[in-house]
Amino acid sequence: ASLARDLYTHQRAHLLMLQAHARGILIRRRLFMMQVGARQIQQIWRGHHQFILYQQLKQRRALYQIALRSKYACTIQKCARAWLVKKRRGQLRLVLLLQSRWRQKQNRQAFSRVRRTVVLIQTKFRRRLVEKRYQNLYRAVVVIQAVIRMRAAREAYTKSLH
Repeated sequence: ASLARDLYTHQRAHLLMLQAHARGILIRRRLFMMQVGARQIQQIWRGHHQFILYQQLKQRRALYQIALRSKYACTIQKCARAWLVKKRRGQLRLVLLLQSRWRQKQNRQAFSRVRRTVVLIQTKFRRRLVEKRYQNLYRAVVVIQAVIRMRAAREAYTKSLH
């Protein structure tokens, strides 16, 4: 009965392990399919968004060409250039802000690494100092004990002679 029970538990454990493995495979397959679907949705959305931007650009271009042909073409060009300069300044500010934040993060991480290293070196140095002090004290105690034992042995020896 005990052998049959052991065989049953052994087979059941293997069965459970196989089931877990199969479930893992199915879940990974499902996740992969979900990722593929998400990529396709993102790709379609990006394409649609670019199409809309293209249509808007086409409309603006048509309006711009009409305005160029009119008597106010110079004024429109001047306004458009001013708008572009203002837009580029804003973009430049954002780029500079992102760069400074990135450098700040990198510097913080580098400082943190250096600090950890310095603390580790200090810890090891202090530990070494304490170990040396302990060894010196230990040697001194051993010497003192040896002197005391030697005196005690001499006194015992001189008393045994008398």
